[in-house]
Amino acid sequence: MVKAVTLTSTCSCIIAILLCLPTLADAGTTRTDGCEDGTIASEVTQELYTLYRTQTPDGALEFRGLQRFFETYPMLATFTLDVHRTQPSAVFISQSSAAAARYYGYLFTHRDRNSNLLIETALTFHDGSVLTGIEDPGFNALLSLDMISLARLNLEIRKPLTALYWYEGARTLQERIVDRCFDIDANYFFPYDTNVGALRREYFALSLAPLLFEANVGDNHAATLIQHYVLRRAEVDPEPPSLFFNTGAPSAEEVMDLLFRPDDMLKTAIVAKTLLARGYTREVEKAAALGQSQWPTTAQVTGRQPTAYSRHLACLLDGGGYARMHDPFGAVDIFEALVRYKRRVADNEIVRLETNIRTIKRYVAAGAAEAADARAAESSVRNVFWLVSKTREQVASNTFFDKEDSYRSSGLELVPAMSRLLDDVVIALRRVENDLYRTINNESGIGISATVLNERAVVDQRIEVKWFIQARGSESIEIRSAEVIRGQEVDTLVRAGDGIVVKPGEPRALFSSFPARLSKLNTLRPWNLTLSLTDGKGRRIRYNALRSVYLEQPVQAVASFPEGQILRGLSLPIDIRLVKKTAAHANLEGVWYSPSGLQLEEGKRFMFTMPSDQDTALVRVNVLVPSPCRPGSFPVHLKFIGNGKDLGTITTSFFKPYQWLFIGPFEPAEHAISTPYPPEKVVDLRKDYAGIGRRITWQVFPEFAGENFGEVHMGRLLSAPGVGYLYTVVEASIEKQCPVFLASNSPAVLYVNEVRILAYDPGPDRVAAEARVGIRRGMNNILIKVAGDNTTRVFFKLGDDDNLASDEFNNNLWELVGDFGEFQERSRRIQAGETEEVHKLLTLRYTDPNANSVSVIGTFNGWTPENATMRRTGKGSWEITLSLLPGKYAYRFLVNNRKQILDPSCPYEEPDGYGGKNSVIYVMK
Repeated sequence: MVKAVTLTSTCSCIIAILLCLPTLADAGTTRTDGCEDGTIASEVTQELYTLYRTQTPDGALEFRGLQRFFETYPMLATFTLDVHRTQPSAVFISQSSAAAARYYGYLFTHRDRNSNLLIETALTFHDGSVLTGIEDPGFNALLSLDMISLARLNLEIRKPLTALYWYEGARTLQERIVDRCFDIDANYFFPYDTNVGALRREYFALSLAPLLFEANVGDNHAATLIQHYVLRRAEVDPEPPSLFFNTGAPSAEEVMDLLFRPDDMLKTAIVAKTLLARGYTREVEKAAALGQSQWPTTAQVTGRQPTAYSRHLACLLDGGGYARMHDPFGAVDIFEALVRYKRRVADNEIVRLETNIRTIKRYVAAGAAEAADARAAESSVRNVFWLVSKTREQVASNTFFDKEDSYRSSGLELVPAMSRLLDDVVIALRRVENDLYRTINNESGIGISATVLNERAVVDQRIEVKWFIQARGSESIEIRSAEVIRGQEVDTLVRAGDGIVVKPGEPRALFSSFPARLSKLNTLRPWNLTLSLTDGKGRRIRYNALRSVYLEQPVQAVASFPEGQILRGLSLPIDIRLVKKTAAHANLEGVWYSPSGLQLEEGKRFMFTMPSDQDTALVRVNVLVPSPCRPGSFPVHLKFIGNGKDLGTITTSFFKPYQWLFIGPFEPAEHAISTPYPPEKVVDLRKDYAGIGRRITWQVFPEFAGENFGEVHMGRLLSAPGVGYLYTVVEASIEKQCPVFLASNSPAVLYVNEVRILAYDPGPDRVAAEARVGIRRGMNNILIKVAGDNTTRVFFKLGDDDNLASDEFNNNLWELVGDFGEFQERSRRIQAGETEEVHKLLTLRYTDPNANSVSVIGTFNGWTPENATMRRTGKGSWEITLSLLPGKYAYRFLVNNRKQILDPSCPYEEPDGYGGKNSVIYVMK
């Protein structure tokens, strides 16, 4: 699980702490912390071996004690790769890569509930609250970076196809993170809450890690994010990245204590690495100077023993090793290995490729290189570009891979994976090209920068980029030609023969534009441009702008549900807010589709228009509630078409709650969940039993205690810990085999037609258990046994929501259970300990001029409106006369089959046990 830790005041100055470390010991003292002699690497290796021995056949790992670090921060391959640099071991790499691969396979198979490759985890907020079902960008970003390290491990053991497999998986995961978690308005990555289908706008430091995905996040958005939230120290909770770059003089105790917080050290390393990767060298000069510091030795930390993981991270920070935690040349190395492995070019070309890549890496590692070294690197870059182009042609013509490669690559689609790898190789080379430009062409005195003028664009809009060219020296610069290249498109800025002169102090602005083609919407799209100049001396200068654009539709549709998404009454409204982002007239069409047959009152298609001077519009449509209506969720799709073009689809779900009866709590036995109680033998709604401290009988489960998508909250019904039973009846129109799902935070058992189908033992993720069950035509009995307390929640679902017709099951207990009203009254009387059989007449009245229908729901009718409709007696006046036994009754009015309100004329109220209130009336003897 991912837990975002709120940092205390003692760790609010981590970088400053690291800077002050040399003051703790003499600078000339020989290191004794195991960084250089391999002691820590050996300890980490042994810890990982111990962890891998816990692996189960399905790939799961059992994280205990110190090893829980890797459950929160999936960095298994990265640690392995790093300790390998100190203590090489082919056996360890082979075993570690295999174990990590099985574990990550387990995560994607068993922990990705919605199969979108983003692992759901738990998130701990700054107030201590915990929320499950979160797709956290920090956790998933670390996972993707570690998968790239896993790819590199496979290169070490000469498995290039397997390396491509994990690299492609990492890149796909990175794309999903950006699509899901990036908020264009806040320009930040936020956790996505799958429980409500929306982003949680909470700021966590590791949410900065997706900025390492250069192929997805352009320099423009990265710069805005970093400058706003890191360098300017925006006031956000709970842990903005700027927290790691505050200043201050830490105490020696704070420095030593840092060794016992590996999560904070890892966050520090990731933040520093991200800024360095994005070119903010000056802002992290302090971090770059860490190699001159010295961590306290174990002996200095009296009475405490830092973990091997902590001391390994300390070594990374101390020596600047965090810079290699994510290698931007990973794609280049995999490309080189695949070219060598496939040998589709001559041997001398392979040797030249290896030599060129080494030259490029040496140039990058040297930092400020000499112009001669830069020219050698420039030649090498061009040579690698040539071989990339040649390889791309072979991939496109299906001559690079063969059939055997498909068998060796675990089903990976090799052609698209290789194409994406080559795209990333080009991005890495373009980065180097820009560095070369700064080194080689400083002599020419040309300064170039690029600004995207419309970072948010709509489809078919032309996106403009301003190219700012200036003469940095004392001489004017002649530009003979200039063009901008984007993919296969070219925009000529200065034609040959129409040259321009840039004078010192008089910069020139040139503008290029390209249309925004229809592609993936509402997410960042790469917008990579190359400006190619020829100056007056015949020199060709290239400048690459790695940018991204947030692409939107010209008309956006957002749905809201003013009365919720629970199917009640006859219909349910949907409000659709349309926002037009162009000045053009829009003819709009909505197209409705429901796999289960749910229908709109307006029909499957509805039309409307937005004039050129109208920016927003609100359209209401109404979902018709079928009768009978099966319980469960109803996925629907609402597609919009504007001026003949697809504007996107709104996908959501509606829900019809199950109607449940409940009995309990029974006194829990020692093995309560396996001990049979009377309802398991026969469900007799007329009987009462000995419960905890009182007689118990079947009662109607309050509908408002249920939640969306089939989960019910026991609340006061299990006020004393014990055993309870949920019971319902489903009438099926046909005989069929159906999937059935059960989950709970307490032990539970499911019976269908008196047959035990599932036993559920809750785990940390509460993944629903699933089985197939035969449903017979006619009545089917469903019984759920649970051993829990007032915090118990139970989830149940019958059938496949996508393929189950809306009226295929009937769950209306008023229709299905004989003498249901009599049962309810008997149940209430037994619960209250009453014996009087004399009924009293009671009249309830309500006034609402705007009401179309009013019903009364309460403990006397099982909180359902059937057979409880009030009669209109005048304009806005409603009344009903009930025949009730003496006793206390809780109730509410149900207006228009949607809104529940208290009786304004009733002076008595009581809590409903779920955070609300009920009106209460007493029928006297």
